[in-house]
Amino acid sequence: MGRKQKQNKFLNAVLVYILIASSGIPFFYIGSASNLYFPLIFSAAAFFFKISQNGFFIDFKFSKFWRYCIIVLIVITFQITFTGIVPLILMTGFFKRFLIAFFVLYVVRENFFERYVRVIYVIGIISFLVHASTFLSPNVLNFYVNSIVPHIPNQPDNPFHFNYQIIIHCFWQRDFLRNSGPFWEPGANAGFTIIALVFNLFLFKQSLFSKKNIVFFIIILSTISTAGYFTVLLLVIFNATKNSSVIFRMIFITVLTFIFVLAVQNLDVLGLKIVDQYENIASGNAHTSRFASAELDFETFSKYPLSGYSTIDLRNGDLGDDDFRTNGIFILLATYGGIFFMFYFLSIYGGFRDFYRHLNNSDQKGGALISVFFVLILLSIGFSENYFIRPLFIGFSMLPMFIPRVKKALARQNRPPVAMRQPVNAI
Repeated sequence: MGRKQKQNKFLNAVLVYILIASSGIPFFYIGSASNLYFPLIFSAAAFFFKISQNGFFIDFKFSKFWRYCIIVLIVITFQITFTGIVPLILMTGFFKRFLIAFFVLYVVRENFFERYVRVIYVIGIISFLVHASTFLSPNVLNFYVNSIVPHIPNQPDNPFHFNYQIIIHCFWQRDFLRNSGPFWEPGANAGFTIIALVFNLFLFKQSLFSKKNIVFFIIILSTISTAGYFTVLLLVIFNATKNSSVIFRMIFITVLTFIFVLAVQNLDVLGLKIVDQYENIASGNAHTSRFASAELDFETFSKYPLSGYSTIDLRNGDLGDDDFRTNGIFILLATYGGIFFMFYFLSIYGGFRDFYRHLNNSDQKGGALISVFFVLILLSIGFSENYFIRPLFIGFSMLPMFIPRVKKALARQNRPPVAMRQPVNAI
């Protein structure tokens, strides 16, 4: 590998880390960093350096870009028309996150998926070692909190749990023995790691028990996240049965479901958590139940189904305790409306499908089932975390803009003519 290639790989890794960090690592988006200026400036610098070398028109689908802009413009128009609110604060924040994702994906392109897996692998191990070291002695935890935390700005302003961060690790819910990794809470750590697991399994065809995937499973287990465990269960079932007979699928699903039910019944931390979520629906308290949060947001959506409703503009940027929400799916639906919601996830489906075909030299029929499953995985982890307004996830909805056209054409040219291809039943 030449020096320039190494430099490009390193730059790609840094950019993907910035995209991840601006989406989930508290240091980069809370306090004085809430404007996301550093990630925006750095990614913009990389973008302009890229186009100064290669020009702007290489492998970029302007039609997809303008379609995205038109959908956002429709949302803005509908919000002004149906709610009487000009969503200035909402859209300013959205465009910052949009630009971070756009700049990073423009530079990184198809290398994004491999770099994402590697970055999550590295930061996951580092953070897990910090988490594990706190169990060795109370003095270790005291050292982090008393000697390192005071020198790290942008500490979370939240009185609940053990809430400190040192960039490479966040100690939120360390008092419950849960591993948040570098992210804002344990469930988010599970979510970001599950996405890396999906990429590694389906885009790069790695074994379920490859070295990286084993590390990912250990990290997810350490989060003690109900949504994380449930999603991994779906992932294992799908991976094991996607090419299997119906009978094998039914047996496998039954066995894993039985194991999951036993775990819920015998592990208090899982069983009580699920019971509490259901019991708190009636309270209407979005702090204590993702279901209550979904109910409140669905009420908003039912009033403004096309436009959504910008609560942050209604409050002039000062959201109160009653505005707190925890269900990422219904936050997106209530804030941006049904049109954008459908466009968002259809774009993720289409982009992931086309990149799957590109990375695996698949034909036009390949990747559809995998892509539907990827969207279901995002919805599963998004039920308990507010992911979908963050730069990384906005980036997923922008993937159709960056499908490599030239390489796909070359791949099709290199395929043998139909008459020369070996019949399937002869293989």
